[in-house]
Amino acid sequence: MLTYISLFSGAGIGCQGLSLEGFDCLATVEVMPRRLQIQRFNKKCRFDSGYICGDLTLATTQDRLVGEAQKRGIKSPGDLDFLIATPPCQGMSVCNHKKGNEKGRNSLVVSAIESTVHFRPKVFLFENTALFLQTPCTLASGQEMPIG
Repeated sequence: MLTYISLFSGAGIGCQGLSLEGFDCLATVEVMPRRLQIQRFNKKCRFDSGYICGDLTLATTQDRLVGEAQKRGIKSPGDLDFLIATPPCQGMSVCNHKKGNEKGRNSLVVSAIESTVHFRPKVFLFENTALFLQTPCTLASGQEMPIG
């Protein structure tokens, strides 16, 4: 069975096609409890411990994600089949009329990149907007990093 991890999962919409194709969700990370509740209702993960409510920029959340993956057999880079990430994009969206300082939220993509580098899945998918590759993000060190 093919395995995947979902980051910034929302209500799990991005996972629906993977589930329909028989992929096994090892872990899903979402900061909003209500959205994670919807995923639970729709049985996105095989194991209840795979539903991780937390901020992916925090070491505690990252540790829970890695621990959950290890419990499910993901011990080395390349063991994971697929990683999907749909980080917030409000600051990159042309539809966002309330733009202010969105750099922090845009920079959540860095956490997704770090997770991708850690797991080195066979395939990864990042969903975002057309301006994604033109938007600088801020690293934890405060240094700006262009994505594109």
